[in-house]
Amino acid sequence: MAPPKSRMWKHMFEKHPTLALKRICKLCPIGDPKRIVGCGTDPKKLNTSNMIQHAKKHHKAEYEADEKLHEEEYGKKRKEPDSLFDPSPTPKKQNTLFASWDKIKIWDVNDDRAKEINIRLAKFLVGGCYPINICEDAFFLDLMSILHKNYKVPCRDFMTRKVIPSMNDSVTDKVKGILQNADNMSFTTDIWTAPHANDCFLSFTAHIMTKEFDNHCVVLRAYHFDERHTAEQVTVTLDQIMIEYGIPKSKIHYIVSDNASAMVKGVTDVDVPHLSCFLHTLNLIINNSIFVQESNKS
Repeated sequence: MAPPKSRMWKHMFEKHPTLALKRICKLCPIGDPKRIVGCGTDPKKLNTSNMIQHAKKHHKAEYEADEKLHEEEYGKKRKEPDSLFDPSPTPKKQNTLFASWDKIKIWDVNDDRAKEINIRLAKFLVGGCYPINICEDAFFLDLMSILHKNYKVPCRDFMTRKVIPSMNDSVTDKVKGILQNADNMSFTTDIWTAPHANDCFLSFTAHIMTKEFDNHCVVLRAYHFDERHTAEQVTVTLDQIMIEYGIPKSKIHYIVSDNASAMVKGVTDVDVPHLSCFLHTLNLIINNSIFVQESNKS
């Protein structure tokens, strides 16, 4: 039989001469009925629970001193192992019922951990220009279930109605803070057509240099421009964007656009300085110089 490991057997108690399931406390006076303590119901599986309770209750000072000595010895063994393997591994602690349940239950959409992953997923979709229906793709869902079993990928509708708009509001507030702190700023704007859908958009991009010489380039809007491309409509749209972001016209250094007549007049009517794009102007000059020649017109 292996020698007893608990210090209760060594320091405070000794075997009863006749009763196999009893132990005698060495610290209690002879004749004291509390001196005899039970240590289980099976001679082959004795335990120290009652002995520890007895020591804590009746010999507190001696028990605490022995506890401190045990911790010092245990700590020393942990710091100076005799081999590559830990001679005194920390015993595994059994999980409680609540802890076990928490490991397998699906997080609610309002759980902070689920919210954090939802935001990262939204950044992945928006930043990579991926289709939102990837949230319902079977292979993507299988991948996410392996990465974290407690997380359930939200449906496409939830991402478009809740997560992405919330992230957009957060980014918009941050951009507004940058614009408010800037002393001066310039903008570029243009009307362009998406080739795959034949839809027109008006873009409006801010260019800011901070006092620390940090350059910020932020696309404030890619406005779906399905109206007629008139100077009046350009003016109305640019005014709406500047009002939305609280941009005072006194801070605007220049708005740069191409040389289209509607864009030039539309920006000018906003009552801010306008500058024609140098590259677009250069491109017009080169084209005109080439095709002004009769031999190149054909």
